[in-house]
Amino acid sequence: MYSSALRPLYRCMGIGVRVLDYSVSTLRNDLVDYRRVIRLNTVLGTAVFLAFPEVPPADWLLFTGPNAVVYLPATDFDDTYRVLREESPVFVTVLDLLGLRAFMLNSGDEAPGQAATDPPALVEVIDRAGLTVAGESPPSAGRMPSAT
Repeated sequence: MYSSALRPLYRCMGIGVRVLDYSVSTLRNDLVDYRRVIRLNTVLGTAVFLAFPEVPPADWLLFTGPNAVVYLPATDFDDTYRVLREESPVFVTVLDLLGLRAFMLNSGDEAPGQAATDPPALVEVIDRAGLTVAGESPPSAGRMPSAT
């Protein structure tokens, strides 16, 4: 583990690297102070280990070779897991630039109205615009007939 004084000037496992798969574990033991973990595997062959203690340590982002360990507050677990479960594709960024540390888990581009959790009013607007909602056929009402 690096102390702040010995931390390299720049560490980055990638910016916007696609997550290939993930695993989720719950645990309880006398060795660590967190009960939930998520392991992300990326298309580059790197891994990100996410641990969710109640209070993350001051050194909340560590690099272990090409891989990273990120400690996030326990309250972030549900949102993090939701992104992995409901979004596709998912990308991860982990970096430390001159002591400025960053972790980001984000989805790729997605049109509004694609998720089952989108508000019904938004889905209706998308349908009226003639676009489709995932898994549904486009509406025929209100469309101009094609010129033949």
